[in-house]
Amino acid sequence: MGNVGIGTWTASGGSLIVNGGGNVGIGSAWPGALLDVYGYIRSSNNGYIFPDGSIQTTASTGGSAWSISGTNIYTTVGSDNVGIGTSTPQGGFVVTNGNVGIGTWAPAGLLQVNGLANSPMVVTSSGNVGIGTTTPQGGFVVTNGNVGIGTWAPSQSLQVNGNIATTGNGNITTTTTGIMQTNTIYVNGIGGTSGLGQALVNGNITTSLLEVVAFQCQL
Repeated sequence: MGNVGIGTWTASGGSLIVNGGGNVGIGSAWPGALLDVYGYIRSSNNGYIFPDGSIQTTASTGGSAWSISGTNIYTTVGSDNVGIGTSTPQGGFVVTNGNVGIGTWAPAGLLQVNGLANSPMVVTSSGNVGIGTTTPQGGFVVTNGNVGIGTWAPSQSLQVNGNIATTGNGNITTTTTGIMQTNTIYVNGIGGTSGLGQALVNGNITTSLLEVVAFQCQL
């Protein structure tokens, strides 16, 4: 059986050789690539070899639940997880080998969220949380707003709707001139039975009840 050569008179390398820069069309009269097939391609043995040398011998069954629409990639299956740096994500979105940025492409911590240019929220590798700063030096640092506990509209740097308790040798200290306003101040402190405690205030105290056990007040 002879070989067929197109564009060459030396067709000893295979049954059909096409040379000279021409394309081959199967099912197409105007092939746009070296081999242009209009229809299905079947491999009944060994599979397909890709440019990197890898061989695909089988395809996943049932297709993929992920879809591409323009520049969007999405899935409508609720059980699908996304893993970056891991092939076994146990949550909806898991990153094990880098930082995650939302609103920024250069996150300074494990998670950084930028809503406005001057108010980022970051979680560092040491576990510190910063709001308004990307370099928090404490467990929870806020530099650009008020903190509310028990309220979603704090009017002061720290506003607590409820009770504040310190255990052990706990102190409540104001280091600049300020005002402490409350209905009740109870201090069981120096010389008391519940341990050492101090309320050191450099400012004013406005209260309807002050109950003190061994109390030091600096005014």
